[in-house]
Amino acid sequence: MSVPAHVVIEGSNPATTDAQRSALEAAGFSVTVCPGPDAERRRTCALVIDEPCPWVDAADVVVHDLDPDKDAHRKVLRALRRTHPEMPIVVEVPERTATRHASLLDGCHVIYPFGMDRLVAAVAAAVEAG
Repeated sequence: MSVPAHVVIEGSNPATTDAQRSALEAAGFSVTVCPGPDAERRRTCALVIDEPCPWVDAADVVVHDLDPDKDAHRKVLRALRRTHPEMPIVVEVPERTATRHASLLDGCHVIYPFGMDRLVAAVAAAVEAG
């Protein structure tokens, strides 16, 4: 029996991350959800402050569902790419946002329009691509 691929979902909307988690677990992935940075709760991303993140360290794929229009969320994606350059990253963003942040998202598996079937397919493709 093989070990399922492990996915970390970085997302700040609990309803969305719950749905993503359910879809990915139903497809056979193991999943951890990271709520992302939150200034009001004084929560920052370990990677942004150059500390290790055990969740990302154990992941095969990261689903980055944080808003790239927010500076703190862009910092997370930059830190993830800097500290884990080989990590496959799946990003769900509207087409306009993807265009506006094309250089930041270059090399990521960008999916739009949204949909759980598209998410599962993109994560499976990212796992397969390594």
